[in-house]
Amino acid sequence: DTIDVTMNTIDLTMDTIGVTMDTIGVTMDTIGVTMDTIGVTMDNIDVTMDAIGVIMDTIDVTMDTIDVTMDTIDVTMDTIGVTMDNIDVTMDAIGVIMDTIDVTMDVGLNTHGITLRINMQYEIHKILYHTSMTICLS
Repeated sequence: DTIDVTMNTIDLTMDTIGVTMDTIGVTMDTIGVTMDTIGVTMDNIDVTMDAIGVIMDTIDVTMDTIDVTMDTIDVTMDTIGVTMDNIDVTMDAIGVIMDTIDVTMDVGLNTHGITLRINMQYEIHKILYHTSMTICLS
């Protein structure tokens, strides 16, 4: 009987060891699944970091493009400023030309007026001379 009890105890112990081993196996499987999940999470983090890197690179390129655009706008504004200065100089030159034309016209009109006056005085003197000669002769 003692041997039977001992054998039953050994069987129970072996069953307990088997259950314990099964539990250890399930635990190991759970740890494996957890590790796989951690691996997937790490992969997702890597993909996210790569995506953030691409976004940052895109932002850098966009900022560089904005800088170039701003520089181009500055150059364009400078060019417009130079053009406006040239227009001002041209307008001033046109003003000088117009003033010169006005002075020339005034001088021309005055000269013409003086000439006309001299001619009229000459004609009047001629008429007076002829009239006085006629009176004297008669």
